Amino acid sequence: YGDESYNDEWEDFFSRLDQFVREKIGVAAALHCWCGHIVHYSKAPTVEAIRKILSENDRVIVIPVLVARDTSFQDQIIGAAVEEVGAGDRVAYVPDAILPDPKLNEWVVSTVQQTHQGLGVRNEHPRERQP
Repeated sequence: YGDESYNDEWEDFFSRLDQFVREKIGVAAALHCWCGHIVHYSKAPTVEAIRKILSENDRVIVIPVLVARDTSFQDQIIGAAVEEVGAGDRVAYVPDAILPDPKLNEWVVSTVQQTHQGLGVRNEHPRERQP
């Protein structure tokens, strides 16, 4: 999705992520592209990225690095791009998102508990406090 005012930082982050994926998983190539407002919700960058990888490799795995499940992105933009390429079994894609993730919920609760302990806040509901 991204934000134009932070595009340089996002591009740097995703370039490092691409490199990390190549090194850790051993894939031949990793490439990122935008699908949100930066590209006016166009599927063209996704189509272009899939075709670029297919031009040099036998298969492509498309991973949506999006925070939440949204049919506009996972189905109508990315899914439609996969269909437009029309490469059949050469392109693998599962509409997915980072959230929901139970580990994130656990992290939020743990962080709140640690912060309360660090501030010396007792774990009680405001209505239960004694005057």
